[in-house]
Amino acid sequence: MTPLLASSSTFKENFKLLGIAQETADILDDVRFLALSITHPPVTPATTLSTAKIKSTALWLHTRVENLPPLSISTQTDIIAHTVRLTALIYTSCIQSSTPFSQITTHVKETKEGVLRVPMSRWKLIPGIFLWVLIVLCPTCSGTGVEDRWFRKKMSVVGMSIGLEGFGLGIDYVKAHWLVQRWVAGQAQGAIGEIKSQ
Repeated sequence: MTPLLASSSTFKENFKLLGIAQETADILDDVRFLALSITHPPVTPATTLSTAKIKSTALWLHTRVENLPPLSISTQTDIIAHTVRLTALIYTSCIQSSTPFSQITTHVKETKEGVLRVPMSRWKLIPGIFLWVLIVLCPTCSGTGVEDRWFRKKMSVVGMSIGLEGFGLGIDYVKAHWLVQRWVAGQAQGAIGEIKSQ
């Protein structure tokens, strides 16, 4: 399961099967709703009104996640929950503020640390969630350092392994996020255009 694509079932319905906290499932369901509002708008491509609604939804989710009580972070489930929280904060911040994912810095270091604290054997059990985290982080990994290369390589490997389970599925995941990135870039470009015309 992934928050990037539509599904007939919710994370909340499957949180025990996935081995994640119910709170984590709730966040992922909300992220899916937000992502789909961009990649599959209900009627027409985003208008000024729907753009405002998308941004207000992103701000609402960002605020909700930000105000959640602190986690003890004593188990792998806690670390995954914390990492999903941080990824959701990055994701919603970019959408709400029209900031390209490559330019975000807040929560990035802490999110990467969370990923590295969970064994790959555990991430492999939730590849759709793991790929979403990596897809959000990878635009920030433009350097040549070992860590940045590791994250970029891991994203490719996870995407390919998902593709082996269902042909083209890994590509669909990446494409869905690319549509969100393009939407964010379009909003940012529109804001720049408005400033220049003033």
